[in-house]
Amino acid sequence: MQHHQDDDDVLLGGKSQLDEDRFKDCEKLYFTCPNEQCREKLLVESCFKNKAPDGNSMLLQCSSCQTSVLNYCGYLSNQLTRVIRSYIHKYYQGWLQCEDVGCGHRTRKLPLKFTRGGPLCPVCERATIHPEYTDTQLYQQLSYFQNVFDLRKGTSEKIFPRFPPEGESLYRRLKATVDKTLKSNAYGVVNLERLFDGLYKCKPTVWS
Repeated sequence: MQHHQDDDDVLLGGKSQLDEDRFKDCEKLYFTCPNEQCREKLLVESCFKNKAPDGNSMLLQCSSCQTSVLNYCGYLSNQLTRVIRSYIHKYYQGWLQCEDVGCGHRTRKLPLKFTRGGPLCPVCERATIHPEYTDTQLYQQLSYFQNVFDLRKGTSEKIFPRFPPEGESLYRRLKATVDKTLKSNAYGVVNLERLFDGLYKCKPTVWS
């Protein structure tokens, strides 16, 4: 029984390590304390402090003024929505930058000259230009936010009930805010019909 539990711990640790590697380039999430006399920046990296599922929540009270945030669910949800929109706005600004560090030209206009590597920089005409903020970076950033509020990460049925019901409700609402945005795009969806379109010719059947 102990051996089986140790195996589970290894698997959970391995999964946590994979998440760390996956989101290592993502920017951290900060909330502003709802107490107007405090306004401390609250860092939220995971559901639990020290990444331990039996520890305290990362987001139950302000670490500075000790103000409980459980009654400010809408306030935090609005903050998260603004943060998400800021990254989406950053992506749709469409800034392009020359890959040559010595040039560093930035533009929002797509050049007319192309090479095998991509659009040619109109200034140095040696290197290509690439998006400063790609769709992959945006998707990874939003997935990181989703991962932060996912209570299933690193928890089990025996440990989960220790989490305060109010805190559980808060995390579920914040995760739903991110889920709504991720579901509105098709970045992580593979259209198999389009993928294999043209590879096989439809044969007539007795029903046609």
